[in-house]
Amino acid sequence: MSLRFTVPGEPHAWERAQQQGRRKFNSSEMTAAKKTIAQYGDLAIRELGESPSYPKNGKFRLECWFRIGVLKRSEPDLDNLLKLVGDALNGVVWRDDRQVVAVLAYKVRTLGHPRTEIEIFSERE
Repeated sequence: MSLRFTVPGEPHAWERAQQQGRRKFNSSEMTAAKKTIAQYGDLAIRELGESPSYPKNGKFRLECWFRIGVLKRSEPDLDNLLKLVGDALNGVVWRDDRQVVAVLAYKVRTLGHPRTEIEIFSERE
């Protein structure tokens, strides 16, 4: 089974939690990016006619194209882009991103609209 969806907007990378005194917190930008990815993943599952519980069990293969706008000055690290996608889909597609057993990812500049294209292949146990 395959799940495919596109998240519009500039791809966002995972960031280390910030600390203020003893309190740690994630940036509002990263929290919003994770929420957006999760919402598009959930919508794609519903469009497939799958129940909101989706497989969540088993193993998964993840393919991502991170299309970064040419006007963006710095490029995020590919592994941090992937980590955000993996974390965002915890509880939506899989229980935990440890279930992802294979990854294929590309980071490219685009003259068009920046976006993240995600395809997930499920291998039920």
